[in-house]
Amino acid sequence: MSVSVGDLRATLDLETSKFVKGAGDAEGAVGSMKRAFEIFAGFSIAHVFDEAVHAVKDFVVESVKLGFQAKIVEHAFEAMAESVGANAHALEAALLRASGNVVDTSNVMRAAARALQQGLDPADTVRLMEIARSQSILTGQTVQDAFNSITEAIANQQTRALKYMGIVIDVDKAVTDYATQHGRLTKELTETGRAQAILQAVFKATEGKLLDTNNETVRMKEAVERAAAQWENFKEGIGKAIIDAILPMQKELSFLVKGALAAASL
Repeated sequence: MSVSVGDLRATLDLETSKFVKGAGDAEGAVGSMKRAFEIFAGFSIAHVFDEAVHAVKDFVVESVKLGFQAKIVEHAFEAMAESVGANAHALEAALLRASGNVVDTSNVMRAAARALQQGLDPADTVRLMEIARSQSILTGQTVQDAFNSITEAIANQQTRALKYMGIVIDVDKAVTDYATQHGRLTKELTETGRAQAILQAVFKATEGKLLDTNNETVRMKEAVERAAAQWENFKEGIGKAIIDAILPMQKELSFLVKGALAAASL
């Protein structure tokens, strides 16, 4: 069925007027509430309503930004996981469990993608998250920050950074042992090989030495981190829901505009 430009414009005008009227009604309702409360209470609370409106607007804007970022991170993480033959959802779930569920989903994906890009395999990444959870107690960091510090230190072969995290290794011995284990000379190891040598040394240094995370102090620390992660997940969820609702509308509007332009050119 063909749609004339006149019909299309009439429809858009009608919908626009409905939207404007609805917005006006909402604004009028808020104004009536403000005036009624002022009469009842005897003082002006206009600033309270204004601040509330600004707070809601800021929350929505921030949520949408986080939602866009989360969608980008999800795509990058899934692509990275697929490139190494890993199941993205299974790896995400394993990392969340290893962290004690104190890291928000997007940050888990960012951290995992970065670790995979640095040459760590999925199982090693999960094991490092368990180590990070333990060492974060010593350093007073969040589990997220501890994980990032450890993985970057391994990738960049920064033993001083590992020492700060409470992990002391002998890098020369680690590299020699790794080279011998793989039947190679130390000078033949690539940067990736040396990083793998340090990774194995980290696993050996922390084996059987992870701190107990089931005491009251640690539970309080992780409760705070978990609440922050849940709040971030909530905002991202709101943002993604808004985006998912808006994008189809944008596509439909684009289709209508293209149809109007095509009809006008006839």
